[in-house]
Amino acid sequence: MKKTTYIIALFFLFGCSAFAQQLAQYSQYNIDYFTLNPAVAGSKEGVPIISNIRRQWMNIKNAPVTQTVFAHGYTGKNVGLGAALYNDITGPSRRSGINFSTAYHIKVKKPVEGWLSFGISALFFQYTIDQSQLTLGQTNDPVITGNSVSRFTPDAAFGVYYYTDKYYLGFSIPNLLQSKLDLFNVSSPYENQIRRTYFFSGSYDYFLKESNFIIEPTFLLRAVVAAPMQLDITTLLRYQFKVDKKKRTIGTNKNFAFGLTYRTSDALVILTEFNIDLFHFGYSYDIILSDISPYSGGTHEITVGLSLVNAISKEKNSKYRNIYRRF
Repeated sequence: MKKTTYIIALFFLFGCSAFAQQLAQYSQYNIDYFTLNPAVAGSKEGVPIISNIRRQWMNIKNAPVTQTVFAHGYTGKNVGLGAALYNDITGPSRRSGINFSTAYHIKVKKPVEGWLSFGISALFFQYTIDQSQLTLGQTNDPVITGNSVSRFTPDAAFGVYYYTDKYYLGFSIPNLLQSKLDLFNVSSPYENQIRRTYFFSGSYDYFLKESNFIIEPTFLLRAVVAAPMQLDITTLLRYQFKVDKKKRTIGTNKNFAFGLTYRTSDALVILTEFNIDLFHFGYSYDIILSDISPYSGGTHEITVGLSLVNAISKEKNSKYRNIYRRF
């Protein structure tokens, strides 16, 4: 099992650098899409401050652990700003970083009255591998020195986001510059790039007639060059204790939700959310369906959030009455 752990860790850091996805996985992206799309910055009525921790594959030692903290808000004059901190650990490897995002929001009236925003992010990551934790089949490998090696890598992201009071559609491209990552300083005919990832997502709030229940279907499509596409399909059933019958929108009052996600070739996810005024709590459990399921155990993810009052954003919302209000 120790060898398996290190093989998995190296696959995530270096195999993925060559051809697959290098971004951290999230099951609760539907709570706030900002970490995947910079154009979301400033789209909410308040200023969400959200912390997320994900512990993957509980039965495998040194399996991935991801920690994220982020916040964003509307600052006026059609501009939103945001920032995020990341810490992603897999065995002997670590990816720590920060991003700064800005988005510009444009009022549109067709096909449906809403907002169209364009966002960009500046990304700064520190990639580290502790070679002393590696177990090698061949000793005296000149590439493996036994030291800790780090590389600073800048990058960028771009996103587009269309949102109304009931639904959104988004498209984003993290790792836009495809920065090169080489932690071993060895010559190779292959460029060890951090490949672009393409995200396309959408969600809709469907209010059941004469009730306080809302059905929220959501999808997220991930695509990376030379890797299979992955699709998340989520359905949440939300109960809201108080509904604005005129607007029929989800506000920041008390509500809770329960739902399921199917992630192709990977997992079935059980999700639950609790929103009490400006506070949020979310929990998800991934039931692994891939070939690694006999060894992996499940994956736990917890999200805690607070939405601060934003007078500037409330003015925007009262004027146009269709800012996207979900937490």
